[in-house]
Amino acid sequence: MTEIVIRIQGVPTDAVPAIWPLVRDWIADALARGNSLDTPDDILAKIIAQEYQLWVVDDGQPAAAFVTRIYSGSLGSALVAVCLGGKGMDRWLFAVEDVICGFAKDKGCKRVYLHGRRGWVKQLAQYGWQEDTVNVMKEIA
Repeated sequence: MTEIVIRIQGVPTDAVPAIWPLVRDWIADALARGNSLDTPDDILAKIIAQEYQLWVVDDGQPAAAFVTRIYSGSLGSALVAVCLGGKGMDRWLFAVEDVICGFAKDKGCKRVYLHGRRGWVKQLAQYGWQEDTVNVMKEIA
C-alpha cells in the first residue's frame, strides 16, 4: 500500500504570483459554489495586501488551495476560512482542518469559522465542528 503524504504550506506573499495560476480555478469554483460576491481577483488583491492568507495542499501533486483571514473584535479574534477548493477532499480534509486550527491557535484566535454550504456541517462534524449560526440571503435586483 502506498502512503500518501499531505503537505500544506502557507504561501509567502512574494511567491503568490507564481502559485496563483495553479490554484486560481479552485478558488474561483469555491467562490462560485459559496455564492460569494468576491471574485478571484478580489481574493488575490487581499492576499497580496496581506489581509488574507493563501495555503496550498499537496498530496504528491497540487490538490487544493484555501484562503484564510483573521478577524479581530473587541472580545477576541477568530480565523475565518474564506474559501476552500480542490480535488480529492477525502484524502486531505483532516490535514487542512488540523492546519487551520493550529494556525488559529498560534495567532491567538478564540474560534475558527467557515461560512459555506450546508454540506460543510456534515464534513466537519467528525472533527468537532458544530453548526453555529445560519446565514440568510435575498437577492436585490
